[in-house]
Amino acid sequence: ARVTDGCNCFNLNGLVSESAPGVYTSYPTARIEFVRLMRLLQIPTQSAEQIAASAADWIDSDQDQQPSGAEDGVYLARPTPYRTAGTLMADPSELRAVDGMTPDYYATLRPYVCTRPRAALSRINVNTIQPERAALIAMLYPDTLGVAQAQAMLVRRPVEGFPSVKTFLNSASGIVPGTGGDGQLAVTTTWFALAVDVSLGQTQLHEQAVIDATRLPARLVSRQWGEQT
Repeated sequence: ARVTDGCNCFNLNGLVSESAPGVYTSYPTARIEFVRLMRLLQIPTQSAEQIAASAADWIDSDQDQQPSGAEDGVYLARPTPYRTAGTLMADPSELRAVDGMTPDYYATLRPYVCTRPRAALSRINVNTIQPERAALIAMLYPDTLGVAQAQAMLVRRPVEGFPSVKTFLNSASGIVPGTGGDGQLAVTTTWFALAVDVSLGQTQLHEQAVIDATRLPARLVSRQWGEQT
C-alpha cells in the first residue's frame, strides 16, 4: 500500500464554482491557470484554450458556450453523439471526451490533473510535491517563475520542510509573496491518495482510493479497481 499527497494536482472540478447547491458556473481564474499549465507542458496555446474552455463547459450547469468552448450542440453533431456532464467530473478520464483533447495531450496532462469531489482548486503542498511536478507551482506565477526555477526551489527543500509558504517563496529571487497564487500553496495536506496492490497466485489487483482529510475523522470519498485511467 502507498499513501501519497492527494493535493498536488490540478483539480479539474475547480474549473467551476458552485453558485447554489448542485449549480455550477465557470470560474475564469481557474481556466486561465489550466491554460498556463498546459502551455508549460508544451501544449500549443490555441489547443490549451480550447481544452480549458471546453472542460469548463463540460462541467458547468448551463448551455452557454464560452469562446473556444463546447456545449451539447458540438457533441450531438458527432457520428456518435453524446452530451456534456453538467456536473463535477467523477474521474480525470472524462477529460478525454472534451472537445480539443487528443490522446497525446491527455497522456501529457494525466500526471498533473485530478478530480476531487468539490468545486475548488487544489492547494499544492510545497513540502510534498515532487520536483518533476514543478509546473503546478510555476503556473501560479506567470512571467515571474519558470518550471526550472520552481524545480530548483524544490530540490533545495529542507529535510524538515518549509515552515510556511512565505519561507518557500522567499527562497526564490523575483517572487514577491502576495503577487501570485499564494492562496493555492500550502505546507499541510488535506487530501490523500491511496494505492493498494494485491497479488494472490497468478492474480494481481490494483485499487486506487481518495481520502478526504479536510475535516476529522478523515473519510474515504472514492475508490476504484484497475489501472489508472
